[in-house]
Amino acid sequence: MALKEEKQEEIHVLMVTAPSQGHINPMLRLGKRLVDKGVHVSLATTLFGGHRMLKASIITSISGPNVIAGIPILFFSDGVSLDYDRSGNLDYFMETLAKTGPVNLSKLIKDYYHDAENPDISVELPGLPLLRAQDLPSFVLPSNPFGCFPKMMSDIFQNMEKYKWVLANSFLELEKEAIESMAEICPIRPVGPLVPPSLLGEDDQNHVVDAGISMWKADETSLEWLNNQAPSPDGGIVEEELEKCIREVLSGPKSEDFKKNVVRLKQAARAAVASGGSSDRNIQLFVDEISGNSS
Repeated sequence: MALKEEKQEEIHVLMVTAPSQGHINPMLRLGKRLVDKGVHVSLATTLFGGHRMLKASIITSISGPNVIAGIPILFFSDGVSLDYDRSGNLDYFMETLAKTGPVNLSKLIKDYYHDAENPDISVELPGLPLLRAQDLPSFVLPSNPFGCFPKMMSDIFQNMEKYKWVLANSFLELEKEAIESMAEICPIRPVGPLVPPSLLGEDDQNHVVDAGISMWKADETSLEWLNNQAPSPDGGIVEEELEKCIREVLSGPKSEDFKKNVVRLKQAARAAVASGGSSDRNIQLFVDEISGNSS
């Protein structure tokens, strides 16, 4: 959502995300790119996420002010207590969040801006091989014990035509066919990859600072425990199969093709996020529209 202050005509983008590292980090990276283009950005997530950040020493207090990579971090209540077992009661929690989350988020905005079995089916998608049920994300399948996720995903995609902007954590050169196939339903604007700059080799050459955080402290005892476990018969089979796959990639007959493809995609990803690249242009289009500068 974009909010405009009448006096200074300042564009302010408020990003709202689930309180998990896999959601927060891409949003922080997108926010940093918007900040670099002159847009004022804030990120809001739940108090539960805030306390996880506090525990991980990412922030020093919930009341703030908290800023990561130039982005103010805000928190709102998800409707249940901090010690509530969210994962164990996920359906109820999601219902509660759907009811109270928008209300509490609206309060935050006002305060802050005032001064089963899976079917035996196959799925065909543009740019991808034929997918079976076991190839699909588990949270969209009927076997998911939490019915809120399939419903949520269904609601999102059934209302795609209502969205003016859909920003995707990908880049055009990676999924051109799939992205272009969505054009008649809803234009997808890839703005990624929203990954640590080190994965693209940017930090060493250009001194790029990552906007991501880590909500988990490294625990060496976990690795020590895992290394001391005796493999089960099934585990041994999985381990052998995994080792076989790794060898195939590293030294198999197609290993050189794999390596060349990795280099090609890495270069394409770097070009996409670089100034004037496909993802950078999409971010600029978004900034121009919310700024009223689009032609």
